[in-house]
Amino acid sequence: MERGMSLIELLVYIAIVSIVVVVLSATYISFLNARAKTEAVAITDTALRYVAETLTRDVERATSIVTPASGVVGTSTLLMHGSSTIAYALLDGALTRTVDGVAETLTSDRVVVTQFALTHTENTQEVTGSTFDGLRWQLQAEHAYGANEYRYDAARHGAASRRSFE
Repeated sequence: MERGMSLIELLVYIAIVSIVVVVLSATYISFLNARAKTEAVAITDTALRYVAETLTRDVERATSIVTPASGVVGTSTLLMHGSSTIAYALLDGALTRTVDGVAETLTSDRVVVTQFALTHTENTQEVTGSTFDGLRWQLQAEHAYGANEYRYDAARHGAASRRSFE
């Protein structure tokens, strides 16, 4: 009886190992693609949620909404909060919030805001005759980071009314 492997046994072993490596590689690549998609969705949705929450908070606390004019659709807004000014604007795909001249980017470099539309609204209550104003907005953004990464588009809309503390 001879010890060792014959050439046929070696070829069968190599074929089996090759099949296992191909299957594992395909599974790993599939996992990486799923992770990229999940990450793109999470980053984009988190950015839009943060913008909506920040904008809602600022509108509710504002003492007045300067721009856009009532009933007009604009791409930026200026809010007054006491003696402070708060401005929101879309600059080169990034949404910025400027408070008294100090700018803060609200979206990451992986999220490109493609649309930021604001409408200044006014509602009058029939019973009291009081007028309340607020902002309605629409945001559209996409996750775009690198040529080979998964692309994801998302939209969010919302509204907030100024809170009167009179």
